[in-house]
Parts: sequence; structure tokens; C-alpha cells
Amino acid sequence: MNDWAADRALASLARNQVFSVRGDVEHPTVLLLGTLTNRRGQVVASAYLSAEFPNPANPNFCLITAYGSAVELVASVGLANALSNPGPVADVGALQPLIAASVKRAQAEMRLIFASAEVAVTERVHAWSERATHWVEEADALIQRSSVKERKVGVAEERTLAAGMTPDRQLVRPLLLVVPSGHPVAGAGEAWA
Repeated sequence: MNDWAADRALASLARNQVFSVRGDVEHPTVLLLGTLTNRRGQVVASAYLSAEFPNPANPNFCLITAYGSAVELVASVGLANALSNPGPVADVGALQPLIAASVKRAQAEMRLIFASAEVAVTERVHAWSERATHWVEEADALIQRSSVKERKVGVAEERTLAAGMTPDRQLVRPLLLVVPSGHPVAGAGEAWA
């Protein structure tokens, strides 16, 4: 039942929209997921971040915090506990600039967080590729038997696979905007998303 409700809720979001909820925060806070993908589009590292805006009128000032897991991230804003929903969050238009600002700041933070992960993955891929190259060089020195020729084809495929594993792209996705529990409820005539 929970999966159905979650799927239904996510399906109701249009492109470039994020849910806003009330939580145990002092200032509006955007929850973000950062990923480092390889050339094949596979995630090789991820980071869970929050961007807190002590002065929402100045979206250029935000505090980025990294968390070890999604559970820690959600717990940090009080969403691990049951909460009541007094109604839609008011004044979402004023909160929208916080999303873009949080993504921009998180991207800068991600470069620092993923720098070591990117180096480690690149080194492993390079070592794998070097082993394959070394094997091919040794195989070339041997008498060419059919089993060696077949293995060379396999090694060439492994080298192609290794190249596809190289870190390629960092993405930051805003997941949720959390506002303080006392944030006003949108009125009947106010548009909200």
C-alpha cells in the first residue's frame, strides 16, 4: 500500500517540481541527492545533502551539510516521525529560488565530496585496463593457439567495459523542500505546487 501511495504522489509532480512539507527545521531546507555516474550511466557514488537557508530572502547564502545515508538525511529534518498536515505550504513562489540556489551550491560541494571517489574509481579502472593490456602483450608473445585468440577477444571486450566504467558525470537532484512546522498554510485563493 505504501509503494502505491508513493508512486501516486511522485506521478503527480510535473517536471521541475519538488514537494514541500513542514518538518523540524528552523529555516527552509532543501534535501538533495548527488550522484556520480560512469559513462554507462551507472551510479558509482552517491551523496545525501541538505541546503539550509537561514535568510530565505537571500538564496545565495545557504549552509550545505552532507549525510551518510538517506535515513540520516530524513531524520535530520524530523521527517522520520509522524507529522500532521495542516494544509498546503503558503507562498511557494517565494521559496522557489531556494531550489535553484541549493542545486548550484550542492554541485560545488559535490566536486569536493566526489573528488576522492572519482580518483579511486579511475585508478581501479586504469589498473583493470593495464592488466588487460599486459595480458594481451604476453599473449602476443606466445604461439597463437585458438584458445589464446579467443581469450584476446574477451580481454578486448573487458577493456571496452573498463572504459565505460570511468566516472563521467555528476548530477544533483532536489528531493524535497522542508519548511518550519509553523510555516503558514496556503489560503483558498493562493496557487501552490
